Amino acid sequence: RDKISDILQNKRPDSTKKKPPNKDPVALTEEVRQEVREIREEANLIQLEINILIQAYLQQNNLTELNDKKLTAFKTKETQFLEKFTSEPYSPTYRDSLDSSHPNENGCTDLVLAEPRMLFYKNLLIPNCNLGSLSAIEKERLTSLEFDVFTQTRNEEHCYLLIMSMFEQLGLMKEFNIPEIVLYRFIAVSAKRYRDVPFHNFYHAFNVTQTMYYFLTTCEAGKLLGPCEMLGLLVSTLCHDIDHPGLNNTFQKRASTRISSLYKKSILENHHYAQALLILSMAECDILKFTSEDAETRVLQYIKNMILATDLSIHGVVLKDLANRKKFLHKHFKTSNKSDVPQLPYSDLELFMVALIKCADLSNEIRQDTIAQKWAKRVLQEFIKQGKLEKKLAWSVEPWMDTDKLILCREQINFIEQLCLPLYYHLAAILPKLSECCSQLESNRDGWSKRLQLYYKDSSEISFKSDKKTFWVRNPFKAKGDSVSSTLRARAAEKISSRRPRQRLKGK
Repeated sequence: RDKISDILQNKRPDSTKKKPPNKDPVALTEEVRQEVREIREEANLIQLEINILIQAYLQQNNLTELNDKKLTAFKTKETQFLEKFTSEPYSPTYRDSLDSSHPNENGCTDLVLAEPRMLFYKNLLIPNCNLGSLSAIEKERLTSLEFDVFTQTRNEEHCYLLIMSMFEQLGLMKEFNIPEIVLYRFIAVSAKRYRDVPFHNFYHAFNVTQTMYYFLTTCEAGKLLGPCEMLGLLVSTLCHDIDHPGLNNTFQKRASTRISSLYKKSILENHHYAQALLILSMAECDILKFTSEDAETRVLQYIKNMILATDLSIHGVVLKDLANRKKFLHKHFKTSNKSDVPQLPYSDLELFMVALIKCADLSNEIRQDTIAQKWAKRVLQEFIKQGKLEKKLAWSVEPWMDTDKLILCREQINFIEQLCLPLYYHLAAILPKLSECCSQLESNRDGWSKRLQLYYKDSSEISFKSDKKTFWVRNPFKAKGDSVSSTLRARAAEKISSRRPRQRLKGK
């Protein structure tokens, strides 16, 4: 009320002063509309604070039943729909087909490696979102490949501020009128939706987001992109693995989980996108609320396509399209500073963005060797845990998930050679400064090769036949589909692909 009162008092004319000349009715009408919009925006933010305060009170006092009834009044139909749509995603559809006597490590019969994390609303009510607390050195580190999330971040909340800094430095907060508090809450809620699995956790999401920021700034990928594209990429990297259970798409199909019946292709990726929509549908987290409807539509389309593009099964078609279009994209990049350069065709723009997010998602090995090894061990831990669960369910276990057969060095060599290097070579042909990543990939590959030779008593024992058993040399990675655009459209879930996350504010 005080904020609204201040606005009204500031706009109220002083009767002692000389009245201004009569204005054009059209201009006067627009002024009034603008004032009404400002008041509505302020009133909306105040209402959000009240809603969060009520939720924090109900949660703090453990009023679960009242909580559910009371909060329903604050949720849009879209939020309620998405909450039901994304609930219990990893419960087996046919429980009788699985042995219920084999719960996971937490004693739950849902097929996950970790339970959902708790979100405390009191932390959203009075958050620490002071961007001024970040030093210039911390902000500068974000533009470097030497950034190590394990040693250069104090805690999860510190990561929230660093991500906010990326939005600010790219001018996205100003461009899309995103309030600091709303951006902080969007990042915090997204982070809490990640489970504490060994690899696909919030720190992986942060690492991918920071890598994307490095591409946009240091590698100058932002030259080919506008604000909507950069916002779509940052949101996608942050949300691309939300609520990951630590068990892959193949496992979802074999276990007949609920999401495997909802989505026929890109099972987990569609679920991650639905989770991102759910967060954006929450009024307190809706960073697109104060932007134009056209911009919102474009950003949402980018978020959907970019998250779906992280599915490794479309890797082949991405490589094929990049090989055909990289010369055109590089030519456009070289002339991007000229004012008369035409905008990229949408198909090329989408392909370039897909290449960026796939490289960011596969960026563990572009880091220094010591950092890369930390991430490799986390991937290994997650594979092994899935393998153990599959053994409990009396299933066959793939070699790369079986502790008796898996060799980390061999997996990493093939990961670099089969997935990373071909993709990074193509993108480096468009963005020359990305060649540093290629050099680091080659260096890390050589390091893993030396360790593999030490693993064997005689290096002659290393044969390509054993390499063919690796996870990274599989048919799904071969080119399938006519193009990236058509492949992404085919993988989008119809039930959520065209839905809007919220109703727009009146007067916008």
